[in-house]
Amino acid sequence: MLQLYSDSGTYGNIPFSATLILKDRKECMTFFCKQYKDLASPVVGEILAVQQGLEWIIENASDCMDVEIYVDSMSVGQVLAGNSSGAYSDLWRSLCLLRDCFHMTKIYHVKAHQPTHNPNKTCDMLCSALLKPYKKEAKCTQQLLPS
Repeated sequence: MLQLYSDSGTYGNIPFSATLILKDRKECMTFFCKQYKDLASPVVGEILAVQQGLEWIIENASDCMDVEIYVDSMSVGQVLAGNSSGAYSDLWRSLCLLRDCFHMTKIYHVKAHQPTHNPNKTCDMLCSALLKPYKKEAKCTQQLLPS
């Protein structure tokens, strides 16, 4: 079974998303880090992170059609679980169509930036690392997650 972890973060108007795909919780299959321009919200960044991960699995690991998806956005988790819809309906629709390509999907909501028991910590750290140069440049006092 594959695990897909996602996160999105912004600093000022600089949005990033990160996606990490593991096999059996230990073997790293791939990861993506992407900077976007003009995202409507961090939720859109997380939608795009999950979407690019699912697309990668379909194209590169089609023998693994069971996937666990870990998100820290409650709204993304609820839509993936089929429990709601909302703004960004075109993005939701395309994300749900991708989800439906899999035999089995399990969706997990992980509270963002927990100090303990955080299955999404690696993606949190990837996003934080991407934003670090911008925070340094602005002499921001926010702290990155400990490694």
